[in-house]
Amino acid sequence: MERKSEFGGKGNGLVWLAQNTDLGYDVPQFEIIDTSFYEQFKGQSQTPQRLEEKCRELSQKFSGRAVSVRSSGVVSEDNDRFSGAGIYETFFLESMQLTPQSLHDSVLKVYSSVDSERAVQYRKEAGLGNEKMAVVVQEIADGENGVFMSRLPARAGIIPASWSRTIGAVVQGDTESEVHRAFFALTKDGYKLMFLDESSPYTEATNLGNRLVPLTQRLKERYGKEFEAEFSYNPKNEKLSMLQIRPLTNVQDKEVKFPDKEPIFTAELCMGVGEYIGLMVTPGGNTNPVRKFWDEPNHYAFVTPRLEKTIQRGFGGLGSLLGKGDDFALDYDLLTPGKKAIVLTHQALPGMHAMTVANEKGILCLARECNKLGDDELIHRYGVDRGYIMEMLGGSTLLDSPKFDIPLEEVGKYIHVVSDGLRGHVYRATEEEAREFEKRMLGDERFVVSEISSPYGGELADKFWDWEFKIKPQTALVSYQTVCQDFVEHMRRVSGKRFRLNVSPANNSYELTHPSSEFEVFYAHFDPEKRDEGIFFATGRGVSDISDKETTRQWFQQFVDRVKNPDYKPQVEEY
Repeated sequence: MERKSEFGGKGNGLVWLAQNTDLGYDVPQFEIIDTSFYEQFKGQSQTPQRLEEKCRELSQKFSGRAVSVRSSGVVSEDNDRFSGAGIYETFFLESMQLTPQSLHDSVLKVYSSVDSERAVQYRKEAGLGNEKMAVVVQEIADGENGVFMSRLPARAGIIPASWSRTIGAVVQGDTESEVHRAFFALTKDGYKLMFLDESSPYTEATNLGNRLVPLTQRLKERYGKEFEAEFSYNPKNEKLSMLQIRPLTNVQDKEVKFPDKEPIFTAELCMGVGEYIGLMVTPGGNTNPVRKFWDEPNHYAFVTPRLEKTIQRGFGGLGSLLGKGDDFALDYDLLTPGKKAIVLTHQALPGMHAMTVANEKGILCLARECNKLGDDELIHRYGVDRGYIMEMLGGSTLLDSPKFDIPLEEVGKYIHVVSDGLRGHVYRATEEEAREFEKRMLGDERFVVSEISSPYGGELADKFWDWEFKIKPQTALVSYQTVCQDFVEHMRRVSGKRFRLNVSPANNSYELTHPSSEFEVFYAHFDPEKRDEGIFFATGRGVSDISDKETTRQWFQQFVDRVKNPDYKPQVEEY
């Protein structure tokens, strides 16, 4: 079989592999449904009979065997610039499931994924045109399935490999399956096994390294470029099969300097080289600080735990802000515009789609790792998850990750992410670094403040007056609670402290009351249900000898002027 453009990226990679099996591997039997079938499908209101006949033919050809049905895009998959990793759908059919109808349905689902929101967004961001889709139908080889690279994208001389008995576990970053990982460092005498997972069998990793390392050298020489490949390895008979090969994107070698301070998070796996200082965003957290920066490039670091469906329910405002709904969580690597760094506080693997796309787009990607022990128990190595990062940033301990109950003031912290492609650290950003970021992004508008107004008029206004204004914080350096508390403490100071101060942080309210009058109240409050709007209310009303309507308005105005000052810092006491 000769390579053809109508076979798509994945299909042509397989054809190349099949033409070079003399390098020391097998290629499971495969067939390619070329792009002409897709073009015919797009041009008709009904499924072409030709496609139905092709599926009938292939179901007979692969009868009694399990197969994978995989996308093979011409425009955005497996080329020198774009990997398209995880953009389109892949389906697996067990031997008993393989029928002309099931194969036909799987092919149509691959076709449908071309127009998915995820795929359209990916092509749009990459400046790519309309896709032409081929489909690869391939026998599933028996054994461990995995991914290896000819080198780390940011570090030559190290070959990373990940593998699992569960099909698709590596590329999807599946934390529910047992996944093994190893790094093979090239030496003049061969290679040295390094960073082997505690759960990974040493003998199996060594045997795999004995096959992969020399094969990598031979493949690279003939392929002519750095690459990423999927493989299947049977440890019983040591049979090695190649399933896919594609160019490794964004390969770079450069030096970075790590700050001379203690990190709050150390990654076990990194993609990308460089550093980022700026806003941190977490699932389920307050997205108001992000809104101001949304159209700006490279404006935040995304910190998240393992990629499970529980995250979908935790994205809240961030997901709705993007209009992605529940699918947003699983597509975070593709559909979060403007991020500069990703910190996965749970499992990640070198070949998982999220890291491949992150590397392709020049996004720093740092990850911890977790290993599955039982059906419901996940052991976090070093006992570190997202809650740890929040603690180190000065917040309280988080509840269990799947709940995503993040107190509002803990969201929007600033961090400093550094990666050299092998090591990755997250540091607490200094106040100066954070202020510099906000100055660049916000200018002097750290808060949006409405005009002071009163709902009353006429005679009623002279007897019962009520001033009100709203503040919408754009900054992530000052919490809503702190501004509310600062307001009532300001009013207490300017009034000569002749009011009783009632602080109820649990109810998000702070108020001053006059000891002899139930009508004299100064009150600040924010509504957690409207936290994405970033609104809190401040009112003053009453009749007393302490203040009159105009004096109170002046006190309000003094606070508004303070908040509008670019150098505003709350003056609050601890309770």
